[in-house]
Amino acid sequence: MIFLQFFLLLNYLLEINKIHNLIIDILGVTGMFLSAAYSIWLFNKMSFGSASRYMSTMPDITRREFFVLLPLIIVSFILGVYPNVVLDSFHLRISPLLINTSPRVPENCDTLNKWPLP
Repeated sequence: MIFLQFFLLLNYLLEINKIHNLIIDILGVTGMFLSAAYSIWLFNKMSFGSASRYMSTMPDITRREFFVLLPLIIVSFILGVYPNVVLDSFHLRISPLLINTSPRVPENCDTLNKWPLP
């Protein structure tokens, strides 16, 4: 998801057509690919690398720790599949704020048609 957001940001910056934005885009794309390559390398090293001698003495997760983490895993999974449970409640609370803070111009306002403004 983060890579998608980053790609959309870079796509927007490319539409502006300025040379300094092109340099920023090149650096951003390079950083994106390097971070993806590092993530893949790190995952392979952690998953398939040799085990450290310090790790062999550490116990695995206990039953108590598992049951503490289980509700967090369930909530994360539910919100990942169906996020509207939370987003709808945000929408109901934020909509009045957006309506009340939006700028309103009176219908009979003639100052918008006059330039320069007084």
